[in-house]
This record gives sequence, structure tokens and C-alpha cells, in this order.
Amino acid sequence: MPGVNHKNNEQLSSTAPQIISEQGPSKSPFLSQRRDKLYIIAEILEVSKGGVNKTQIMYRANLSFTQLNGYLNFMLKNELLEKVLLNDKEIYKSTKKGLDILQHYREITGSIGSDYMDLYKIGKKTFVRK
Repeated sequence: MPGVNHKNNEQLSSTAPQIISEQGPSKSPFLSQRRDKLYIIAEILEVSKGGVNKTQIMYRANLSFTQLNGYLNFMLKNELLEKVLLNDKEIYKSTKKGLDILQHYREITGSIGSDYMDLYKIGKKTFVRK
């Protein structure tokens, strides 16, 4: 059931700001351990630049099989990836459109990364994002 924490049956507010820790394994400059969808799409585009199979994308982007299929369907539908058959194996490769989006994503995150964190800084190591 959406909006319910099943462990203690508490309603979760969808409008509450998310607290984001400055620390965590994420490579993104303003995200904690939880990656946003654009970040994951960028990871998949990066991994797929030279052409890779589904398993390689899943492991390199650290996604479950279910998550991976959702992202691949979305990215194929929007022509960010192409699927080709090579030696009877399905290979996924970033398209020109996908690589253009990856480049724009890098430019945006590179130019606003530290400024974004400064805007939302509320403590030494905690940030708020709405």
C-alpha cells in the first residue's frame, strides 16, 4: 500500500522534504546513498557506450533485474538505447540521442553541484531537498 510504512503502519508524508546526508557512496555531488532516476539513466548510458549485455548493465549500474527491465524499456522506447543482436546475444548500446543527454546531464550536474548543496545546507553534513 503506497504511503504506508508496513513495519509500524505509520502514514508517510509524500510532501515532506527528504533529508539527504552529505556522506554516502554515491558519485553524484548532491545525492546520498539513494540515487535519483536521472542519475541511474546516466549510469546506464555510460555503461552502454560501447555495447554491453543486460547482465553487465545490471551489475555495473547496481540494479535489480526488475529495476533494470523498467529502465531498459523506458530507454529503448525513448531511443536512448538501441538493442542489437550480436552472435545471437542481445547487446544494448547508447544511441547518439542517449549520448547527447548524458553529456547535458554531466554539464548540468557539474555546473550546479556545489552551488546546489550550498543552497540547501542546514547543518554541517545535512541537506534538505523538496
